[in-house]
Amino acid sequence: MKRFVEQLDLAIESGEEGSLAGLSEEGPEAVKIMTIHAAKGLEFTYVFLVNLVDKRFPTIERKDPIEIPDGLIKETIPEGDVHLEEERRLFYVGVTRAKDGVFFTSADDYGGARKKKLSRFLHEIGFGEPARKTTIPKQASLLDDRFQDPLGAKLKKEAPSFEELLPHKFSFTQLKAFETCPYQYRFAHILKVPVRGKGVFSFGKSIHQTMKDFYTLVQKRLKPDLFTQENAETRPVVSLKEFMDLFEKNWIDEWYDSAAHMAERKTQGKKFLEEFYGKHANSLTSPKFLEQPFNIKIGEYTLKGVIDRVDVLERKKGGDSVEIIDYKTGRVPKSKRDADLEQLLIYAIASKEVFGDEPKKMTYYFLDDNQEFSFEPNDAEIRKVKERIRGTIDMIKTSDFKPTPSVHVCKNCDFKDICEYRVLS
Repeated sequence: MKRFVEQLDLAIESGEEGSLAGLSEEGPEAVKIMTIHAAKGLEFTYVFLVNLVDKRFPTIERKDPIEIPDGLIKETIPEGDVHLEEERRLFYVGVTRAKDGVFFTSADDYGGARKKKLSRFLHEIGFGEPARKTTIPKQASLLDDRFQDPLGAKLKKEAPSFEELLPHKFSFTQLKAFETCPYQYRFAHILKVPVRGKGVFSFGKSIHQTMKDFYTLVQKRLKPDLFTQENAETRPVVSLKEFMDLFEKNWIDEWYDSAAHMAERKTQGKKFLEEFYGKHANSLTSPKFLEQPFNIKIGEYTLKGVIDRVDVLERKKGGDSVEIIDYKTGRVPKSKRDADLEQLLIYAIASKEVFGDEPKKMTYYFLDDNQEFSFEPNDAEIRKVKERIRGTIDMIKTSDFKPTPSVHVCKNCDFKDICEYRVLS
């Protein structure tokens, strides 16, 4: 073990960090952990800079540089402490990797005898107690005008209000979170607290991507032959092997309770898809849309979403008659009263108002049972769901996000471990 640790230390010291390529595609909420040097030239939605305490960043370790003859140096050599300027430059690189947000973290105790002080770089941009006044060479520092203005000015602003943090666009998921518990909505969509992945999400994403890829092949192949004009439905479109290969390619094996649980769900997924293929392989039609994003206006508010699949029932001038399909994993409801129709009714609004089609059939396709639950939307239902959406967003806009805890709500909440209002028994 000692030799292994020594070898690992040598590898890290030499800059060897292993391959990070493809991590963001491997599973939900993947995180890349890297040095600032390795992050150069990259961009991320959010960046977390850690260890921002004195003697750690900037580090007090000074490696002897290889002396370069002055004649080979084209850049202006910084005045003052070269090591400190290099550390400051790295700090600037780290901060500017973020597109939407950067988080600075530090701690009082890293295991030493004394309480740690904040990094001088945090003081320089307005955090913590004022630092000793230091002279930063105007031409040499990368944290002068380019950092402190405009980024420094932004960082010094007071914390934004909830109203400023509210999303500009809303979604079905957001509305459901608020209706379930406003405090849950606060965690998820205002504070944007990351949540741990779940096997059910990995499974659902694997199935959805497989269905998308399958029907993309169907779209490609269900075109009449230009020479024979043979109708595509009379010949094989996508084989079962191809379908299963797509599932294998798209399978996400993360976040399950155990390897056995993952293997069980994968076997079930194959079974669902084989049954789906057996039921539909000889009657496939080319979808009009796959994973189609949309934005619709509900009063003054914008609602966004993505429709899994849209099939044409009848082609018409001025707008087709269509069926909208949303894939579900779970059990088919016993009646219309037991089903949550709001999501499909939102899709019906988008179909009519954005794509100019007539939604004649709305379908939840439950892959576990390979059964459809369908209904035809009517104007009264659509009008009612619009009023409900507008009312819910009105409440979000004026809410103080008080919790509505209960045993049922809290036991299924992603934030129960950090919520002070949770009720678990």
